[in-house]
Amino acid sequence: MVTQSERDFMYQVYASDPRMRINVGIRRRLAPLMDNNRDKIELVTFLLMTLPGSPVMYYGDEIGMGDNIYLGDRNGVRTPMQWSPDRNAGFSTADPQRLYLPPIMDPTYGYEAINVEAQSRNPSSLMNWTKRLIAVRKSHKSFGRGNITLLEPGNRKILAYVREWENETILCVVNLSRTAQPVELDLSAYNGRVPVELLGRAAFPPIGELPYLLTLKGYGTYSFRLATDVDVPFWHADQLPRAELPVLVLTEGWLTFAGGRATASTVRRAIAAATKEQLQHKVLAPYLASKRWFAAKGHTISRIEIMEQGEWNNAQGSWLMTIIEVHFSDLEPQTYFLPLAICWEADTCTEKINSLGAWALARVRQKDRTGLLYGAFGDDGFCRGLAKGIGDNQSLALGKGRLNFNAFKAFGDMVKHLDVPVRHPALEQSNTAVYFGDKLFLKGYRRLQIGTNPEVEVGCFLTEKSPFPHIVPVAGAIEFQRADGQTQTLAILQAYVENQGSAWNFAVDYLERFLAEQ
Repeated sequence: MVTQSERDFMYQVYASDPRMRINVGIRRRLAPLMDNNRDKIELVTFLLMTLPGSPVMYYGDEIGMGDNIYLGDRNGVRTPMQWSPDRNAGFSTADPQRLYLPPIMDPTYGYEAINVEAQSRNPSSLMNWTKRLIAVRKSHKSFGRGNITLLEPGNRKILAYVREWENETILCVVNLSRTAQPVELDLSAYNGRVPVELLGRAAFPPIGELPYLLTLKGYGTYSFRLATDVDVPFWHADQLPRAELPVLVLTEGWLTFAGGRATASTVRRAIAAATKEQLQHKVLAPYLASKRWFAAKGHTISRIEIMEQGEWNNAQGSWLMTIIEVHFSDLEPQTYFLPLAICWEADTCTEKINSLGAWALARVRQKDRTGLLYGAFGDDGFCRGLAKGIGDNQSLALGKGRLNFNAFKAFGDMVKHLDVPVRHPALEQSNTAVYFGDKLFLKGYRRLQIGTNPEVEVGCFLTEKSPFPHIVPVAGAIEFQRADGQTQTLAILQAYVENQGSAWNFAVDYLERFLAEQ
């Protein structure tokens, strides 16, 4: 049987604004005209719940039961409530012929098909959706007390409006068409805010200066809180390239970034020194600020120092291995691993240069040659060189320290996969990931920490010293040994494991689904 609290819910009246009263019960009269289309019913309910006014819920509205419109006078809205599929819809135990008005018994709206008992057990039912919508309305005063601003999208099949009260701003978007529709909304006044969908509490990409694009299903609706206290979704990454890259003049090749050779002429050394200054403040600072792995977003960079650097040459190419230290006005310095590469236009096809746009730092010019300075992790040859360097246990000088490539026992089982195609994930993480087909995974650590990396230490222990079959085998690692003897881990090579995301995101999504069904 239905509990008293459920009966009380059916008759709740929300009177947050006495100036206007909107009767949601009109939906009962429109139900036959809606062809029992739940999308239409939800659209009408959404409008009446989010527009100015005080909606009044009549019994039966929350389950879409409809009425017998063929009864005269007001008898059409006096149909017995459909509580259950039992006798007389659970409304009364009297003989059916003794009821003042009969319950609805047609196959579409009859109590055997539509009733509270059945819908209360279904988390996705219209009744539970209505409960959640009412809870959202009650938790946001903008719906009852706030003002309304109508937006003017180019697609006139879309109704969009903003409800505001004090520091709360809510965006509502409704598709009045029966077919899916796109819409671009001018939300530049809310630049930087993160839309959070109210029913599912999912964060959408942040609002920018460009029109905000949404797509809605037929009769679809959205309601967003335009939040200033919510982080951007973890999967979102700004992929827009900088409008114009600075130009660096390389008078001494890679040594330009160190200030030039000691034997270079005074003019060439002056140009090289100026280029180094430009590299640090006009190239590196904007590049770091645009990367997800940069851990100090929002903090002002005071200066960037190249702590260690060295040219690395092998059969795959030539790269500049650099370790930089970023200083801030309000934060402790941070150390980053930033290998660099140059792609010369005369030696490379246009398609490859265009594919390096997300990795680009600057345009470069050396005599009559022009090219692109970019992050070396975007170069397949560099990534393959790191993996092969681990297998060869290479060791090379890097500034005042040494770069050590260390292969572990598991590398022997994985060496055959080094020549498979290299691919880069579309989503940037807090580190740089590189895949060798679906066999090997190379992770480049960007922000460096002093000491033994726990991922390498624990992984190596469970791979070699105490083998455990249910962990990812570690094949090797790359470490930088500083002049003072301390080490910093630059990369780790592991076997590739198919996955569907992290355990943290899985647990959070599960909890959200569980709580939404309560």
